[in-house]
Amino acid sequence: MDRVTELFGRMKGWVSVPTPRQRAIVGNLFQAMVLIASILYLAANLRVLSMDALLENLRLEYIVLSWLGTLAAFWLGALGWWLLLCSLQGQIDLRMALFAHLISNMTKYVPGYVWQFLSKAHLTHKMEIPKRVIGVAILGELVLVTSIGMVTGAIVVSVYPLDIALFLRHFMLIGGLAAAIGIVLLPLLWKYIAVFLELEISLRIRAYWYAVLVIWVGWLCFGISFWFLGASLVPAEFSTWPIFLFSIVASSLLSLLIPLLPGGLGVRESALTFLLSPFLGTGVSALIATLSRVTWFLSEAAAAGLVYIGVRGGHYRK
Repeated sequence: MDRVTELFGRMKGWVSVPTPRQRAIVGNLFQAMVLIASILYLAANLRVLSMDALLENLRLEYIVLSWLGTLAAFWLGALGWWLLLCSLQGQIDLRMALFAHLISNMTKYVPGYVWQFLSKAHLTHKMEIPKRVIGVAILGELVLVTSIGMVTGAIVVSVYPLDIALFLRHFMLIGGLAAAIGIVLLPLLWKYIAVFLELEISLRIRAYWYAVLVIWVGWLCFGISFWFLGASLVPAEFSTWPIFLFSIVASSLLSLLIPLLPGGLGVRESALTFLLSPFLGTGVSALIATLSRVTWFLSEAAAAGLVYIGVRGGHYRK
């Protein structure tokens, strides 16, 4: 045992531990490389576009509907956050919960994946909610959004004939099934989970299921609004909206699970282009993916601005 300890002691001298500054530099370089690769991928696909043909079919009213649908989806996400807090803490001020969610949502564009969570925790704590409840709620929201997205994607691939890779189909089906089981079992096993983790937090079942329903409707709203965006550029029957729903779900989950860039910038657009290309072609897919980022950002900014105007004279001015 002494020899093993001595060997490890020598090895610690051989390997230099990187400083925080060095880790930050490496992380920033890696993020820059991913962003540049994503931009080049989108630019290469955009080059094949015929803009004259697209402008002839352009439907501005569909772009407006897409923006409104995306705006509604973000408000549904904020409502889901409020319901999740209610399921853990009881009655919560709706306006303040919407404020905390929608304002913190904008901080995901700040470099560093943790800022969105920190700002949401800070704003929610001003509502005099215990820190432990806030931590459980933030983790629970991330798990629920991801799990419900997986279930939604699994439903789409099981009922709609999508032309996607076999491994992706199997991954979504297996992941969706596991996520659905987890969503159902969580309230049933919460009492034992809380005891195991030493959490003195009870789960209000009705509020929990309302949160699940609202988050799921939000995913559907994203899919419909994304279809409107695609249909604004190319003729698309509404029966094809499951394609857009699956694409937005899968690409958004990828940006959540691989937090390389602020807000999944570049990652989500590249994934959208890849998933839509078999149906719409690479050029149109790249354009729709790029426009979707603009639509998302404008919707997030509008939602944050509206909720700020609504509560600026209240609690958060203290």
